[in-house]
Amino acid sequence: MSKSRTKITAARLIKDYRDLERKLGRQPTSVEYAKKCHGISMVANVIGKPGWSTLLKAVSAKPYRTVSRKSAQDCYRRLKAELGRIPSRKEYEEKCCSSSTLRILFEGTGWNDLLKSVGDYRRPGTRRLISPSKAQMVRAFSSTRRRLGKAPSFEQYQKLSGYSLMDLKYRFGEKAWRGFLTYENNKRRAKPWSLSAEHLILDFLKLQQELGRRPSIGEYLSRCHTPKVLDRVFGKPGWKNMISAIGAKALPKNIISASHLVDDYIEIYKRLGEKPSFEKFRRAQQHTMKVLDRAFGRPGWSNLTIAAQRKMRRTS
Repeated sequence: MSKSRTKITAARLIKDYRDLERKLGRQPTSVEYAKKCHGISMVANVIGKPGWSTLLKAVSAKPYRTVSRKSAQDCYRRLKAELGRIPSRKEYEEKCCSSSTLRILFEGTGWNDLLKSVGDYRRPGTRRLISPSKAQMVRAFSSTRRRLGKAPSFEQYQKLSGYSLMDLKYRFGEKAWRGFLTYENNKRRAKPWSLSAEHLILDFLKLQQELGRRPSIGEYLSRCHTPKVLDRVFGKPGWKNMISAIGAKALPKNIISASHLVDDYIEIYKRLGEKPSFEKFRRAQQHTMKVLDRAFGRPGWSNLTIAAQRKMRRTS
């Protein structure tokens, strides 16, 4: 089929439209017509602008729109989850709807406005992705929970919300899903303004015990509470004021607790079935001699061995 402008007439465009309509058994869309017959720009050159609606009038077909803003966004999220990345404009048009439909739906540039509405817009001249906010992802989680009647797994959440692991990592760090669930649970369990200083301090001490060292501000904020909560309860700067309120219960920076080191020693002892050497302990647990000296005093390795053996005798 030749698509030369000098040979194509309005009658030819109408005939091809009728043929495609009979083949599909229904009224074709502009994307299907452009893909199987002629481009919309070609139609506009032959029968006048705007090409598609003019062609529909010529064949006595009523223009219809089966795509809403919500369905366009849902289709984008499904395609993104299916590909595991942000789809290209061409990929989206082939699977969902055309750019002209997007321009009508979003009353602007179309494709960029769609990206902005789902939080995937990239600023011109930059590579940085504007990730969805924490609030957007929590709202999507609540919507998915209501839809399934239970808390979704990560695979269910990714498929139904369209938010990828990359989106979660951008807001919640490497342990993205775990951090997100902790954040969502805290949001649902208690409102920020109802939290007390004792509650915030208790969460700090629990996290410190879990890590075996004093948590960094980033770890606390991603897994417990936001900066606004700290500032509201302790006053600005919230983090420093909370550390001062905790006092001696907070471990010094970069110091791993003695009890944590003892537990690591017992773990490697049980795994090997014999007393480990310092080299085996260091390779397995990634603790240097400086770490042992800070926690137990010099000689750190000998003092750790004695403390671990005492604990094993008490528990046996």
